[in-house]
Amino acid sequence: MNKFKIIVCILFSMFLIGCEATYNVNIDGNSVSEDVSFIEQDSSKYDTILFSHTDITYKSSIYENAKWPTGAFYLKNGDPYEPVIMDGVEYYNQDLIDDNEGLGIKYDYNFTLDNYRESNAARSCFKNFGFGNGDKKISIYANDASYCFNGHKMLDKVTINLKTTYPVISHNADKFDKDNNTYTWNVTTKNAENKIIKMELSKDLNYKPEKDSKVILEENNFMTMIIAFAVFALVGGIIVLILYNKSKTTNKI
Repeated sequence: MNKFKIIVCILFSMFLIGCEATYNVNIDGNSVSEDVSFIEQDSSKYDTILFSHTDITYKSSIYENAKWPTGAFYLKNGDPYEPVIMDGVEYYNQDLIDDNEGLGIKYDYNFTLDNYRESNAARSCFKNFGFGNGDKKISIYANDASYCFNGHKMLDKVTINLKTTYPVISHNADKFDKDNNTYTWNVTTKNAENKIIKMELSKDLNYKPEKDSKVILEENNFMTMIIAFAVFALVGGIIVLILYNKSKTTNKI
């Protein structure tokens, strides 16, 4: 594998190399702060080969990654051949972690409500990622996180933590920490392909839901299922009635 291909592999695996990765997002006012960190605490795994037919290990990829500026916006990584800062390209802040805690790296960047939809980290991990910034609502939708795990055998889990100062209308988080106002989704190799992340926020800071926001989302999903079933039953009934009348007419002939 030539140098160019190796570097591309490393860039696309920027937060996908450790056994576990943590993706933190904080939505506050017009700011969307994002930080992605991973750390491998088991030193016996530092020499694990990450890519077949190469000698790239976890440790070597971390140190190589630390040299290369990584674009914060999707498909805008700058020069793929040289670790240089290019004009017109926004880059993640990145810090090498190499201490008693383990070996890893952290990336962070401050987006806005208008450009977070182009986050390199989010769009590189999810097959479908959407972030809507409307006049009254902010909507987040992502599904199929298989991109996070494809070709990265050391990654077992991605933990997504979201905090916000906006009132939450609905969500489907796996866990809500009320004390820290943090919504958490756990993505694993087993559920990645079918994992769906949904959240709606109100821009009305005085908005107060009558019910728990997760209950609202579940009730909406239940109503959608009922409507779909009713439509299916109606269409099915019409088809049966048509076939019955046709059969009855044929018998008369």
